[in-house]
Amino acid sequence: MLVFNDLWKYNISTNQWTWMSGSNMANQPGIYGIKGVPSNSTIPSSRAYSTSWIHSENTLWLFGGPG
Repeated sequence: MLVFNDLWKYNISTNQWTWMSGSNMANQPGIYGIKGVPSNSTIPSSRAYSTSWIHSENTLWLFGGPG
């Protein structure tokens, strides 16, 4: 199974998807730093199933999912 760690933002009013971050390659390992310390160099690993949420500005965010 191909899994990804890409993050996309969907704008309901314009009906457009925007790539935010993550790899365009499947099955990538994560890069983790020190727990509790923010860093721009950390990357979550690929995931088998997606998760999504709606921001307070009615923007749908979708993370991960099978290929």
